Amino acid sequence: LLFVAQDFGFDAKKYELIEYDYLVQVKDWQGIIAKAEQKTPDLPMSMSATNLALAMTNQLGERAFEFYQRGSEGLLPKFERNFATTLLTGEIYFYLGLVNTAQRFAFEAMEAIHNYNKSARAVKRLAETNLINGRYEVARKYLQILEKTIFYRPWAQRTMALLGDEQAINDHPLYGWLRKVRLTDDFLFSEQELDKICGQLFMHNQHNQMAVQYLLMAPLLERNIPTFMQYVKVVQNRVNYNPRHCQEAIAFAFMQKGQQPPQGFVNQLVLQQMSEFARTYSSGGKDAPGLEKFRNTLWYYLVNDQ
Repeated sequence: LLFVAQDFGFDAKKYELIEYDYLVQVKDWQGIIAKAEQKTPDLPMSMSATNLALAMTNQLGERAFEFYQRGSEGLLPKFERNFATTLLTGEIYFYLGLVNTAQRFAFEAMEAIHNYNKSARAVKRLAETNLINGRYEVARKYLQILEKTIFYRPWAQRTMALLGDEQAINDHPLYGWLRKVRLTDDFLFSEQELDKICGQLFMHNQHNQMAVQYLLMAPLLERNIPTFMQYVKVVQNRVNYNPRHCQEAIAFAFMQKGQQPPQGFVNQLVLQQMSEFARTYSSGGKDAPGLEKFRNTLWYYLVNDQ
């Protein structure tokens, strides 16, 4: 038998993004992290999915720089009028607590479908956002559509039982939580103002861990240490949140001033690593031998701006 190799035009990057999108859809946060650990994501969509998974498991402030990062678009991709990117961006807004914005992105995603078909996944999100907002008749309309599908029918039937049941919705692990953290007033904002959006979410509900993580990570990914220091003071006055990358940023900020951080703000081990990083970097800049051992730190990210 003679086998002839043939190029069928397999686009590995495209299928990788499809897999990330699927894992986000089924909320397999550990699966996303495991995939990123095997091959670090390098596109805005896959980076955003990884950072979302880290935030949903409360690990963003501890592990963000174990993976490739490229500015704050790794937290929220720039708006593109295509189905996959719009859906993923809507997922991020949804879990942050911007329910109305997530609803708008579900509409945008369906408008981006080339053949003008409807998406059952987007319709499901529209049912969820209206359920959370208490617009039960609108939610019922979408659930009735989903009841006629094969894959979403069981979910639609289960969710139909929630309509009008305030106690059941408030007790729901996701919908009840989003009712507590969502912003009910609509306002205009730019995707470049992610930190300000997260600041509003945090001030509205200081138990919104995802908003806290995104609020503090956004300026770090933009290498804006002064802005981070403003935010971290507000956060630490209200909640106990001081993960490794925040401590690295605080240590770096005080080192630039030739000062030591206040007692208890930074772990002693982090201070020792900061001193070692500074000595190594001063011996040869970002090409200094031995600097690679700090690859998973904020400091390495700050001095490598490619």
